[in-house]
Amino acid sequence: MVLKLGKNEGLAEGLWMGSHLELLYHRQDFFEEGSRFRWHEHPFWQIDFCLSGAIEVRVGERATVLDPGDCFVIGPRQRHCFAYLEPKNDYLSIKYELRESDRTPRLGCIRGDDTLKRFLRLLQALVPKGEHAPTADAEPLARVLEGLLSHLSAESDAVGGRDVGYGELVSRVLRIIDQGKGRLRQVGELARELGVTQGHLRARFKRETGASLKEKVDAVCMERARLLLAYSDRSVSELAEELGFPDLFAFSRYFKQRQGCSPRAYRHKLER
Repeated sequence: MVLKLGKNEGLAEGLWMGSHLELLYHRQDFFEEGSRFRWHEHPFWQIDFCLSGAIEVRVGERATVLDPGDCFVIGPRQRHCFAYLEPKNDYLSIKYELRESDRTPRLGCIRGDDTLKRFLRLLQALVPKGEHAPTADAEPLARVLEGLLSHLSAESDAVGGRDVGYGELVSRVLRIIDQGKGRLRQVGELARELGVTQGHLRARFKRETGASLKEKVDAVCMERARLLLAYSDRSVSELAEELGFPDLFAFSRYFKQRQGCSPRAYRHKLER
């Protein structure tokens, strides 16, 4: 089901106006699996929280999946769309305008740490549920939102304004791969370690990163292999063992398929 924004949705007269923020719209509701908002943009700010299920947010060419507790901040005139991925997807959405501020607003995905979850509980208590819910007591809601945005701006300053990253599952698998120092891992092995099915892990990784999990593992393994061949004086057989291959033949075949030459030939080229 494709959902359209109503003509005046989110564009109502301000619910509350302060020195730094004007509160325009709020809603706490849910969408079923398969629902989506088509591409659109608007002249104000928007922050959406995933309360349950999984919500895909696309801004430009990048797609991010929100897990429960995560939020996404969209700036004015940022073209975006939403897709709702689980049987029931609860969300909380607030639209607002920012006035002059000495802080740079944070954009993009923010993952649900303890501080963010405390703010979310306050917002949930203040925003009535349902399509025809009454307007919230606007001033307390705006004050909580101001506090949240101030916290996110301060955190953005600390991390250079970058996106915090991927969902918990994808973040965990990326940490495992990085900590493995290039050691070849099978998708089934990673899935068992994380307690999920191979299909779910592959699909989630592809959805959030745009690349396949095997491509990521291969890229890290090959980068480490080339580095070791260039700067280590250990034998190719020793490197094969370090990188998790059962024998020299398996490593040589794997390397040649991706590099176009054997490990020994690659090392020889570098020594010329």
